[in-house]
Amino acid sequence: MSPLLSREAATKELILDNYTRRTQSVKPLGDPSGMHKDMNPTKRGVANMKCIGIRCSNNDFSYAILSGKKATPKLEISDTIAFPKGYTRPQALGWFLQELEGLSKKHGFLSVWAIKGAEAIATKGKEFVERVENEAIVIFHAGSVGVDKAVRKVKSTIAKDLGLPGKASALKTDLDTSIIPEYNNVTDKVKEAILVAWSELK
Repeated sequence: MSPLLSREAATKELILDNYTRRTQSVKPLGDPSGMHKDMNPTKRGVANMKCIGIRCSNNDFSYAILSGKKATPKLEISDTIAFPKGYTRPQALGWFLQELEGLSKKHGFLSVWAIKGAEAIATKGKEFVERVENEAIVIFHAGSVGVDKAVRKVKSTIAKDLGLPGKASALKTDLDTSIIPEYNNVTDKVKEAILVAWSELK
């Protein structure tokens, strides 16, 4: 078996194992009675809406949690966390899933999980493959905690959803980021996580 097929098989086995473990121990997906009270989507209004933006790479992930409305966003928290060194690929994906679970437990129900996807210029090679695998884990986790919406966007879509012309450059030339005071003090990766989460606020 080739190394690529071997890795794909191991990844599928990891996802299946986690899915089996969850379906045996939790309520059906979307059943609010199986959630912590703060993770129950029926208890969350638009004013209290929280979205998480995730920007994956092959060796770290950045996240930003925003609350409020699109016109008045509030950055709750953001960070970049490196993947452990020396892990096999299945071990790294398992670790990443645990990190996402920790975010859900700590911050309660997050209405939307929004992923900043790779732009067209960066959609080749091993690093891109691993980034997509990480993004798949995000979508899997969102479903496992009863989230109805997990999206993946590039810059042009983010711009359009923020009411700007649908082109990547509009995020730099036309977007007023001053309403998020912390924006200019974070890394570019965290900025991307902020923007994709912001684009999903109502």
